[in-house]
Amino acid sequence: MDALPRFAYGKIADNAQGGNMTCYISGPMTGIPEFNYPAFDRAKAMLVARGFTVLSPHEAPKSDSWEGYMRHDLKLVCDSDIIVMLPGWKKSRGALLEKAVADNLGLEAWFIEETPNSEFKLIQPNGFTA
Repeated sequence: MDALPRFAYGKIADNAQGGNMTCYISGPMTGIPEFNYPAFDRAKAMLVARGFTVLSPHEAPKSDSWEGYMRHDLKLVCDSDIIVMLPGWKKSRGALLEKAVADNLGLEAWFIEETPNSEFKLIQPNGFTA
């Protein structure tokens, strides 16, 4: 397996477009009103508009348990080129597990921050704001 992610850094850093890239959105769900679906929907819309194929746990088939959801979601992480972390991810047991798997697979992590006026801002690992 290559040590580098499967995409060209320059293209992404220069124009913040997804092209043929698949990203997985990771963030807190348990204990959040509406399971944080509005944040996942906003992030997905932003990423799709930039040309990414988006995989998201908020669209997972229903499961009887947290473990069932994680079995499904970790497969999606494995099928992704990058992982995009929503605000609050560090307080989520599932998001921490997804991030650990992504790190061990050599996937780049991008981060979404919420601005004071409630807009989402995409932060790339190189410090660029998309």
